[in-house]
Amino acid sequence: MYFKLGTIHTHPTGEVLVTHTREVLRDSADRAYATVEKWKLKGEIISTSSTALATAISVLESKYNPLVVAAQPYAGLFYDSGTASHLYWNATQSITGIKVTEGINFPQGGGVQHLTSRMYEVGLEATFDIAGSSKLVDYSERIEWKGNGKHRIAAIETRNTDPQFQTVSQRTPVILTQTGHATGRFDYPYNAVPPPFFPDYLQNPDDALGFDQPKRNQRGFYTDHTIRWTYNFILPRRFLNIRPHFYPG
Repeated sequence: MYFKLGTIHTHPTGEVLVTHTREVLRDSADRAYATVEKWKLKGEIISTSSTALATAISVLESKYNPLVVAAQPYAGLFYDSGTASHLYWNATQSITGIKVTEGINFPQGGGVQHLTSRMYEVGLEATFDIAGSSKLVDYSERIEWKGNGKHRIAAIETRNTDPQFQTVSQRTPVILTQTGHATGRFDYPYNAVPPPFFPDYLQNPDDALGFDQPKRNQRGFYTDHTIRWTYNFILPRRFLNIRPHFYPG
């Protein structure tokens, strides 16, 4: 078997050993939505002279330049017949493309390592969507009450005695703040934004939503679109049955 890096480099048969691990990404509702595939490539360059070895090392380093790897359409381990094995990435089907996570390393330095042989390692990574998974990856809402609706007192200062206290109102309004955020993988999750609890008591009907800038990956895709909401209410009393909205199903 041999390892092939896209259209730019094919390792000799048997040169590369590939160690494969897979990390499952989960949203804040503990649902799997993507997998991060990680490969650790270990190999050895064998040459006939130190000059030829230095040239081969230089070529290898240029091929595994992170910018060069990011442009490759595929990578993987192939059978001698030319058929791709199960260790194969189609970069166009991934979210991130192929990334170099560990540049070319040379873990050994003794013996003939600088003469006719050189051990090397390199780490690659690609992230793939799980078909049918939720595109909402994070959701949270918080409500906060200020005030208890009871009477209000005022202190009247006198010239020579302690302040005199007077009840100026028997009932006072309370303030409710409803805030939260929702994060969509590939677009803003407008449908996840809950309505205000008391729309008739809103203090900011025209200023409730905010949008965070999404992240951009090396394939040019934008991910992690976060939308935020803030509703402020003034109410005659507390309503103890009001609870934050739960994570949408």
